[in-house]
Amino acid sequence: MLNSDEWDAMFANGAKKLRTLHKEFPKALKKLNSSYFKRRGKYLHKFLHNNGRDFGVVRSCDGLNCG
Repeated sequence: MLNSDEWDAMFANGAKKLRTLHKEFPKALKKLNSSYFKRRGKYLHKFLHNNGRDFGVVRSCDGLNCG
């Protein structure tokens, strides 16, 4: 698990680093390039940022952090 700043970097510039990391995985790229990810990726980013390694215990989805 990355820390919150690292998640911010992964999702910066339209998740460019995240796409680069997954360039060898066609199924992952298909998801990252989908309209669903374009609409909902901000909620995934918020969840991962709020539950990064530097925030302590990872909470389960309660509807507030994950959309």
